[in-house]
Amino acid sequence: MTDKQPTLAQREKFIEDLELTFQAALEGKNLPAAVKAKELQAKELGFFGIEATKKLSLKDLKPQDLQDLLAEIESHPFKHVHNLDDIKKEIKEIQKVLEERDRLQEKVAISQENRDVES
Repeated sequence: MTDKQPTLAQREKFIEDLELTFQAALEGKNLPAAVKAKELQAKELGFFGIEATKKLSLKDLKPQDLQDLLAEIESHPFKHVHNLDDIKKEIKEIQKVLEERDRLQEKVAISQENRDVES
């Protein structure tokens, strides 16, 4: 038995086939198959070898992070997701909240600086 590695073309074809399987499973509402296809794609691309260094929360996000996320959604081939417009709308609302949070934090910091100067 040989330990032959697949060629780059074979790997790309495999990943493409998994994407087609994923799309077909979504269209057929076969979510377990869709998840499995994405899992296999992620494994093939090495995603599971990367450990997250930090859990992400809203307090860590900047409005630009959400803008980048929206741009990624727009460019991704899963535009057929039925509630994609609702998802984008929610992200934009969160972005507004984050912008307001940042504006208020800046106001508080300026107010604190003014108090420190007066003291």
